[in-house]
Amino acid sequence: MNLHRPAALCAVLILAASAALADPVLTVRGEGYASAAPDQATVRIGVETRAAQAAEALSANSEAAGALIAAAIERGVERADIQTSGLSLRPLYDNRSNRDGEAPTLTGFAVSNEVVLRLTDVAGVGETLGVLVGAGANRLNGISFGLADDQRLMDMARRAAVADAQRKALLYAEAAGVNLGELVSIDEEGGGVTPRPMMRAMAESAVPPVEAGETTVSASVRMAWMIRREE
Repeated sequence: MNLHRPAALCAVLILAASAALADPVLTVRGEGYASAAPDQATVRIGVETRAAQAAEALSANSEAAGALIAAAIERGVERADIQTSGLSLRPLYDNRSNRDGEAPTLTGFAVSNEVVLRLTDVAGVGETLGVLVGAGANRLNGISFGLADDQRLMDMARRAAVADAQRKALLYAEAAGVNLGELVSIDEEGGGVTPRPMMRAMAESAVPPVEAGETTVSASVRMAWMIRREE
């Protein structure tokens, strides 16, 4: 005879009764967005020089990069907003010798120097690019627009996310024939600023106009309410 079975069955019935008495919960995910005109631009620009000898290529690049930075400063960019992000040296080969089964022939060296600029004159980004190209820049690796302080915009997106969750919760409760009770939890799930990328490469023609558009931030929140059936 199994003397433990009645006790186990009693425990299961008690747990089931407790679960039935517990108030059910409605969990909803809300999303919110807010947009504003950007107040800064990040430009990744640089110069590449080539020469027969590595030292010559490096010397020419140092001179060209110096001219690029000087042009940026003259344009009004602060030194604190100028940062060298990459300097590379690579050999150049003539691969045509491979056709005869010979090893590629070394023809020279290329030096690339990339500089990251933070521009606060968003309306003048196109003109600034033109000045930098005129100063010798021949590599443009990207432009993105953003906000120096996105906290106010993030708070607007968070409020919109909460409002979206509340709207959905009321809709679901009405459709299900229940009433919303106490708010029991609220958790932020993610979000942030989405930088607006622009050009990825530099054309050999004149620099085209650059439009900043708007910067959008997003917020996501998960909220849970107790629910009760309508009486």
